[in-house]
Amino acid sequence: MKIFGGSLVKKNIVANLFGGVVVTILTLVITPLQIDILGIQSYGVIGFIATLQVAFSIFDLGLSSTLTRELAIDKTPNKSKCHKLIGTVGAVYWIVAIVIGSLLWIFSESLSQWWFKSEDIGQNTLTFSFKVIGLYLGLRWPVSMYIGILSGLQRMGALNAIKIGVTITRLGGGLIVLLFWKTLDAFLIWIAFSAFLELWCYWLACKKIIPKITLYRNFSFNEIKRIWKYSLGINILSITGILIIQMDRIFLSKMGSLEELGYYTLGYAAVSGIGLILGAINSAAFPWLSESFHHEDRTEFLSRYNKSSLAILLIVGLFSAVMIFYSHLVISLWVNEVTSNHSYLLLTILAAGSWISASIANLYNVAIASGRLSWHIKVNGILILPYFICLYIAIKYFGAIGAASSWLFLNITYVIFLVNPINVEILGLNAKKWIKNIFCPALMTGILAFLPLKLLAFYLEFSQFKQLLVMVISSLIYIFIGYFVVKTYSKADLLKDFFLLYKFK
Repeated sequence: MKIFGGSLVKKNIVANLFGGVVVTILTLVITPLQIDILGIQSYGVIGFIATLQVAFSIFDLGLSSTLTRELAIDKTPNKSKCHKLIGTVGAVYWIVAIVIGSLLWIFSESLSQWWFKSEDIGQNTLTFSFKVIGLYLGLRWPVSMYIGILSGLQRMGALNAIKIGVTITRLGGGLIVLLFWKTLDAFLIWIAFSAFLELWCYWLACKKIIPKITLYRNFSFNEIKRIWKYSLGINILSITGILIIQMDRIFLSKMGSLEELGYYTLGYAAVSGIGLILGAINSAAFPWLSESFHHEDRTEFLSRYNKSSLAILLIVGLFSAVMIFYSHLVISLWVNEVTSNHSYLLLTILAAGSWISASIANLYNVAIASGRLSWHIKVNGILILPYFICLYIAIKYFGAIGAASSWLFLNITYVIFLVNPINVEILGLNAKKWIKNIFCPALMTGILAFLPLKLLAFYLEFSQFKQLLVMVISSLIYIFIGYFVVKTYSKADLLKDFFLLYKFK
């Protein structure tokens, strides 16, 4: 019953999942303590930092994904062909980091006055927050480059060891700071310091693996000429994707109160575990797919695509189902019942949207592995304006619930627009096979495992303890059904025969 054939990719996924689980547990444990000490408004500012960090990643210029792809397909010892590329990309990253950090520091007061309502926290605190955010983003900016290097080298063990250590330092140290000083200012200073430690650790890891890499001596304009078309495509896709995906929190931070943003951020923090698990598989699957695609092994490439797609949906599906069917219980146990009353519906909608997003995550991996990004770019271009209008209206009349619902419908739209063209034009597969062999089995596994017992618990008005017991039983049923779905899939010869019907496009 093999889902992933290579031992390296198995180790990478296990390392990524372990790292993701540890980070998720730490986040789940420390988040309610942060809210209790700082209050929901200050927690909204912390959530805004994460949103701003993702939004500013549009200046990544597609270079991180380019590094991962180039290193994955470079078969020379010590990846020597990529030394100039690493040096060139490194110089660009550091220039952008300095510019972004400086601008946010200089214009901190104006930005804070324009963006937030000062009566929620206080203008001085908000201005200082923007200064530290600028420092934090500047220090953390080059981290994407080093992650791209480690991912391309498929050194997920080292990558996740650093991720876990940095998360423990950032969250654990931040909690200690809050216990002693109990202020948002002190916490943000610690966050900026932890960004410096994170950058230093990633640099040491990359230097140890490839001792000869430098960021300046190997700078080459020829490397820029060689990769600019692919990087530009990635960057356009990244810009439109980030604008679309992050705009719900950006609109809500501007149109709503910090309290509402805080509840929305809490919902996102809860589903962040889904994102981490998805990222754990994707970061291992992307170089894995790139390697097979560029060595023209069609059967192996399609086999890897189908196996990883099914694995993504089944693994992510378990955590999504828990949050969809037991959102109130999850937040009540995690934070408290009062907070759950304000945010459980947000979590249900966001978890559903996250699962739908996971269903097409591998289509993105295929697109960037093959360098054929046109369909993703076209769809983003088509959706961006209608989505912004829908989001504005939804938030205006329904607040945070409107933002979450818009996110759910956005991902449903992505499925409608992307599944058929990517499967047909890039993979040469019938999209109906994707629905039949991947999407429906994963969806039905979640419904059969969770829905009947949830209806029973609702009808009989189970206590919190009984609901928790039923949730655990449903999770075990899900694992049991999922095991047989994978087992049946792995034994079938249908896929092997099906691959031979199409020419590799």
